[in-house]
Amino acid sequence: MTEKEQTDTTGRDLNLAMWVEKKLREFLQKTKQYELRDLHSLVIREVEKPLISLMLEQVKGNQMRAAQRLGMNRNTLRKKIKELKISIPKYTSKESE
Repeated sequence: MTEKEQTDTTGRDLNLAMWVEKKLREFLQKTKQYELRDLHSLVIREVEKPLISLMLEQVKGNQMRAAQRLGMNRNTLRKKIKELKISIPKYTSKESE
């Protein structure tokens, strides 16, 4: 991949995209003998859960801040937390500062 191909139209580094592509390629290679269905939903779910969990951890459980950083509405975040069965640890007020 050339240096130009390693950036998107805004000039951002695509290391994450390249890593995801590599992992998806490996996954598809390992599972090509199976007839996979609903692959898009599977991938989104498998990425979304750890992303939300890690963001909640980073903001010490503050759902408003997590939603803002993720670029979604707080109610959407709460719905996804419930759907994906994500547990939110309780933080003391000193920990959340």
